[in-house]
Amino acid sequence: MTVAESAERPAGDVVFEVRDVSVTFDMEAGESRVLDGVDFDVYRGETLGIVGESGSGKSMFASSLLNAVVEPGRVGGEVTYYPEEGEPITVTDMSESELKAGVRWQEMAFVVQSAGSAFNPTMTVRQHFLETFAAHGVDEREGLKRAHEICRDLYLNPEQVLPSYPHELSGGMKQRVLIALGVVLDPEVVVLDEPTAALDLLMQRAIVSLLSDIKEKYDLTLVFVTHDLNLISLIADRLAVMYAFEFAEVGPTEQMLTEPEHPYTRALLSAVPNVSAPLSTMAAIPGSTPNPNDVPSGCPYHPRCPVADERCAREAPALDVFGEEHAAACHYPDASKREVRIPTAGPAESDEERGVDE
Repeated sequence: MTVAESAERPAGDVVFEVRDVSVTFDMEAGESRVLDGVDFDVYRGETLGIVGESGSGKSMFASSLLNAVVEPGRVGGEVTYYPEEGEPITVTDMSESELKAGVRWQEMAFVVQSAGSAFNPTMTVRQHFLETFAAHGVDEREGLKRAHEICRDLYLNPEQVLPSYPHELSGGMKQRVLIALGVVLDPEVVVLDEPTAALDLLMQRAIVSLLSDIKEKYDLTLVFVTHDLNLISLIADRLAVMYAFEFAEVGPTEQMLTEPEHPYTRALLSAVPNVSAPLSTMAAIPGSTPNPNDVPSGCPYHPRCPVADERCAREAPALDVFGEEHAAACHYPDASKREVRIPTAGPAESDEERGVDE
């Protein structure tokens, strides 16, 4: 295990300290950067929502926290993990074998996006748990006792689920089993990469509610990657919006939903269906996210931004603070508030206004 050179803890109860972290892939067309020198702190006990369009770098950030970027990807910079007790650990300096032996699953766990492909189809759910216990030296009897408890917490009948093969379970049940596997070794942090993407709306809400419950029961820190602002706003303490492989805005959830400073955050909110706002307030974001091999100069959002000028094309804005724990990377936040309206509650539109025939 690699102990950080400085054992001094940062101000605040930080569990992850991310400094100048990048993720790059060597491609035929040249080096492709899918996370671009980000600095970030994750606080102990919080639920952090990482949001943005597909291809914004959300999953790469999540993977870098555990130094779990798949080859040929390379992680640069430094991720330091501060356990509740003991010395800080530089995750990015650890080998794969060190990570598996002493950090992953026991200190931090990763719940992947596709439950359908995460299981060995020839093994029962019970065998998946037993394999996890054997890999980390956990007593089988004690491990299964905890597995039964967590399954019940997730409204899974262990007597029914554990003997089953993955194909015998519904999508929602498989996703809950993945969460149970992530929590079963009592980690401090659980990182979830789009855990509800393949589920219907009702099951998505159910999973989020269950995550909130087990977070409180097992005293977890959750990092939840999603493109669904409506969903993550139900449980997140903070939201972090990513664009072009870096953070565009970070802040407390309520402030991010009602008083966002970045035009991209405001555009995301305008593109999300809102049952309490007129349908006419919705608007698609023009253009598309940048190619990692061709990120615009200056502010990466400027080709799509309605308030951008020559300065935006030339000069990348810093992540400036707008109040307590709220920061955004934008030269003209006041102009963005005037030009990019976000949906607010108002009178329901008539059928005629919605374009609905009688």
